Amino acid sequence: MSKHEREKQHQVDADYSLEAVPTSARKGFWNMFFVMLGFTFFSASMSVGAKLGNGLDLSGFAEYRYTLWLSAETDPRRAMAELTARSFDACAVITG
Repeated sequence: MSKHEREKQHQVDADYSLEAVPTSARKGFWNMFFVMLGFTFFSASMSVGAKLGNGLDLSGFAEYRYTLWLSAETDPRRAMAELTARSFDACAVITG
């Protein structure tokens, strides 16, 4: 038998996945109680957070100010000059 095969035979399954957990390796009631209590609060807070996140958008984090101004001016340069005269900062100009 090779060295690798011998090491494989002597490995210990620390999680006891294929057999019953011996009494000496079992955790006590209070240890498990606090783990399960933490899991309960964690699950509830993640669920509420997901529901809040789905219902919110970014409008609360940024302020949007916009004004729609229509002009009869057909020349884009004159339209921009009129916007500047009215103290508007143009972000987009649509000509048509």
